[in-house]
Amino acid sequence: MRRSSLVVPGIVVLCLSSGCKVATVPNGNGDKSASGLDGSAFLPDVLRAYVNSEAGKDDGPSADANCQNQPFTVTAPPPDLLIVLDRSGSMNQSPDGYNCRFDPTNCVSKWTQVTAAINQVVSRTEKTINWGLKVFANDDVCGITPGATVEPMPRNAAAIAAAIADPAISPTMGRTPTRAAELSAGAFLTTLLDKNPKFVLLATDGEPNCIEGEVDTALDDTMPAIDSVATVKAMGFPTFVIGIATEGGVADMTLNSMATNGGYPLAGGTTQYYSVSTTDDLVTALNRIQVITMGMCTYPLGTPDDHSDMTKVTVAVDGVPSPKDNANGWHFDPGMTSITFTGTTCDYLMKGVLKNVQVLYGCKVIVR
Repeated sequence: MRRSSLVVPGIVVLCLSSGCKVATVPNGNGDKSASGLDGSAFLPDVLRAYVNSEAGKDDGPSADANCQNQPFTVTAPPPDLLIVLDRSGSMNQSPDGYNCRFDPTNCVSKWTQVTAAINQVVSRTEKTINWGLKVFANDDVCGITPGATVEPMPRNAAAIAAAIADPAISPTMGRTPTRAAELSAGAFLTTLLDKNPKFVLLATDGEPNCIEGEVDTALDDTMPAIDSVATVKAMGFPTFVIGIATEGGVADMTLNSMATNGGYPLAGGTTQYYSVSTTDDLVTALNRIQVITMGMCTYPLGTPDDHSDMTKVTVAVDGVPSPKDNANGWHFDPGMTSITFTGTTCDYLMKGVLKNVQVLYGCKVIVR
């Protein structure tokens, strides 16, 4: 009896002389006790027909047709999120421009409000995000120290809170060398060897106003700063931009351009960066950013066995098969060690509407 089959994404129609059967295609073989990704039982006859039709064969099950691969859940690794925090002299001012050095009891500075928000969000999310901290400038002019003040690691809330509380990194009379700080952050992230997605979170209260090493420290650094964010993005590290009580004008234009170059600008308004003036504003912005970074659409895969065929892989999201190489589906990344979702599937994963991702490896066909 000859089998014929029609394969469409996620479905196989198997026709025998006695009629046709329809089943979800899991791109691999399993026994009757295994479960399909849509909750249905695997149908070995259908699976054998699918594997053989893909191989251009119709000679019954192969020797290892029942390789017993099972669906497994994959999760996105925790992101490394490096906060690049402005500690220039203007961070000692209140959001309305009053210098809190003159009345520290009654004046709440931008630095105080920003660091309170950082501590609040980091302490709540330290189990799911590897937070790090890099402050700038590192002297009273335009100096930048390589590396990070606190390297991104799991459960880093206490380390970041301790660094913030250190008087040595509180705002000084320093300026704002944004270009040098951004490039230094990108260089540091290249030294991290984990496979986690990596991001820069740049928080500053004004436009760049100096270039490290220049005799004229007031030299405008606006365009190089904007370009530096694009450079770091090209290195594989997107940048979120937070503007702290900015005053519009050139600062707005600069921060908007940096946010666009960073890869995650806000949409639907004239302000593309996250504009904040209070602790609550910044908590809201950080919450939005951490949701985006936690919901990235790249998922690492496990190591396949020798009998697994990586050209026949089924992916399901919340139990529904997702099409391969589709604008709203998934594709393999180089090396086939991870998969990335695109389009609406990625959007829903990032928003938390979809949560559970399962993968099933196919089985190699051995013709004897």
